Amino acid sequence: MKEVTIVEFPSNLGLKEPETGKEPGVKHLPDWLWKHNFHKLINTKNSIRLDPPKYSNIKDPETHILNADSLVTYAREQAYLINNLLSQNKLP
Repeated sequence: MKEVTIVEFPSNLGLKEPETGKEPGVKHLPDWLWKHNFHKLINTKNSIRLDPPKYSNIKDPETHILNADSLVTYAREQAYLINNLLSQNKLP
């Protein structure tokens, strides 16, 4: 059986501010899951967290997407991390 590894991507990239000057709270989900013992439920000892680039509320002038360049960079880093785990025969 493959070793399970939890991968955490705590990010607000691309999300709109819920109110002016306030960053969305989605990035706190991995910590909330730890607090409520989610990791114990799936019985794994391994987890990897990939911190995202800095959040910004400035839209790309051409696409009107928040954090467009950072989203691409972060997605590539995620793909690299997952591919690396798979090549080690681990289950992300």
